[in-house]
Amino acid sequence: MDDPIHWGRTLLDWTPDGYRLVLTIRLEERAAALFESRLAELLQSFEALLDDDLLYDFASGSVENFPRVGFNTDHATLAIVAGRSLFAVDADQFRSALTDLAVICRREADEQQQRDEELAEEWLAKLRGS
Repeated sequence: MDDPIHWGRTLLDWTPDGYRLVLTIRLEERAAALFESRLAELLQSFEALLDDDLLYDFASGSVENFPRVGFNTDHATLAIVAGRSLFAVDADQFRSALTDLAVICRREADEQQQRDEELAEEWLAKLRGS
């Protein structure tokens, strides 16, 4: 399964508040909402990040599928600002944990969407009297 996080686009720069790590993520809106709701818990699981003030901002994007045209993607971004403690986090574990979360959220969102579409079809058929 392809990784929803575009690790090759990762940016790291210094700010007066600490080091700013910016990730680009491709998730549909429902998956992005799930990802955002679980993000704080995941980040707090990295004890090194708790040594400094940890700030993060998640800006949800969207992925739309147009049958004859293709996909229109507005990528989500995750910006994490932490002190030098950021470098104490194992990069491989960090990458794996965020990827796993994004993949799980994408799968759960797809399952929810499928269930909702089936319910909506049945409900709409009843509403229309068919």
